[in-house]
Amino acid sequence: MKYEHCIRCTICVENCPVFRVNPEFPGPKQSGPDAQRFRSDRERAEDGWVLLCSQCKRCEMACPCGVEPAQIILNEQQRYGKEHPQTPAHLLFANNYYLSALGSLTAPIANMIASSKMGKKAFRAMGISTYIPFPKFHFRTMRREKKILNRKTRKVAFFYGCFI
Repeated sequence: MKYEHCIRCTICVENCPVFRVNPEFPGPKQSGPDAQRFRSDRERAEDGWVLLCSQCKRCEMACPCGVEPAQIILNEQQRYGKEHPQTPAHLLFANNYYLSALGSLTAPIANMIASSKMGKKAFRAMGISTYIPFPKFHFRTMRREKKILNRKTRKVAFFYGCFI
């Protein structure tokens, strides 16, 4: 459904978990349908706060008019990402599979670096918060354990996040 169908009831804002905890995020109504009214396809994407949306899609489920604010925000996130270079933190967490594989292969060294003062300074320089400690890496991973045990196992579905 088009952004023009938004009646500005703010039900989407009431259901947004990011809006509740982050004052920098204007909410799905303002960053989705409201902002779309002023965006032009030819101008550069400058709305950096669209990256704060977690894409949980609660706003879409709550909208009585069927407007899809999360989709509007996702389109703007993609446009913003193409026009602005990614930070090292974005690249690191976007490719966390490689980070975890490298961390598990070099577990003692990775743990020592992550907990050292120099490691924390490097994280802060990349824009990664050190308020919460990094999880410890281990040599033993689920994939390696499965190969070692070589048992017949049943498949388990692991769902993480909202609608992902």
